[in-house]
Amino acid sequence: MEQFKKENWVQEIVEITGKNKKDVLAIVDAYHDTIVAALKADKEVALPGVGKLKPTVRLERKARNPQTGEEIIVPEKKTVRLAVSKAY
Repeated sequence: MEQFKKENWVQEIVEITGKNKKDVLAIVDAYHDTIVAALKADKEVALPGVGKLKPTVRLERKARNPQTGEEIIVPEKKTVRLAVSKAY
């Protein structure tokens, strides 16, 4: 499966809107920064037609090192989950 990277987003938007690449790149960067800031502030982010990004915390847990069998503690970690909209 091929990744749809930032460069692809920018090029698609340039072709659809006819705007110049520099302006579109600034908008895409601002969109990204806004989403990241909201998630860091523990806010959900609605992506219309796609779903919601929800900040979550993965609790500390025990696991095993598959090579040695040694038990280790995996620390708590902040992560993001995507709740896909019903359109998909």
